[in-house]
Amino acid sequence: MLTVVLADDDCLVTEILHESIPWAELGMQVVGIADHGKKALDLCLDLRPDILVTDIQMPFCNGLEVALELMEQDIPTKIILISGVQDFDYARLALNVKAAGYILKPIQLKEVISVLKKARDAIEMEFQREQVIQRLTSQLSENMSLMRDKFLTNLIVEGMESDDELQERLVYFNLPFAITQDITVAVAKMDEYEHRVRKEGVERVQFFNFSIRNIIEQTLNNFQAGICFSTKDNEFVIIFGEEYGSEEKMNQIFEGIEHLLINFGDISLSIGIGNCVSVKKANLSYSCACSAISYKFYTGSNSIIHINDIS
Repeated sequence: MLTVVLADDDCLVTEILHESIPWAELGMQVVGIADHGKKALDLCLDLRPDILVTDIQMPFCNGLEVALELMEQDIPTKIILISGVQDFDYARLALNVKAAGYILKPIQLKEVISVLKKARDAIEMEFQREQVIQRLTSQLSENMSLMRDKFLTNLIVEGMESDDELQERLVYFNLPFAITQDITVAVAKMDEYEHRVRKEGVERVQFFNFSIRNIIEQTLNNFQAGICFSTKDNEFVIIFGEEYGSEEKMNQIFEGIEHLLINFGDISLSIGIGNCVSVKKANLSYSCACSAISYKFYTGSNSIIHINDIS
């Protein structure tokens, strides 16, 4: 049931409205009656009704002042104004307070019911819109990791031209890099991947993909060294922050990952490392990392190959 407060310094008006309007049929109930503006405002602040039906001219505080105060306090009560005078200024002020209806005295019950129905329909539409917004917001939150991975994939494949857009995305996805910092991209791949797919099946290998990424992320988080994401099956892209751009510090991370993976499922990774570049040019470092890991055929499994080592 929608809640309604009635306010008029003429008690006969509020009595007629209270007794003559089929509130239950409208899906409404009257929760408060006020005989002056101050009481109407107090009731609205306390009860937060869905609808306030109020006379404009009242002692202590008129109906327009009540409506303005509710607007200022961001209380979404729908206001229906009653006036004994057909005055253009009042009509204009009713627009200013976004009144849901404007009724002239003497009051016609049919007109009041019609305005109440319009207010009810507006409330229901707003509620449905709010429900849609909440659902979409929830879906957005649930898919944030996918959107983050898509952005990072675009970053390492195509790069970014706009500094402003890049900085905005880094902040939006809560990534631990600043546009002014340098990063290093590494690409890790599970050794003997095709053999594992044939031997253990796709489902088991997908489980390995998920587990490897989580183990890499956990290790990176422990050191606050960077981030990991997947572009495709058996490709784990690691972006190291500026502080972990040296080979010595990266190797410390790789050793930790290697130890966890061996204990988890006797899994080994080979890793290619690109050059240190600005965040904006992450695609260049990624391209070098892919080139580096392609030399695994020469170095064998469980290799760490830096692009500078290839020559």
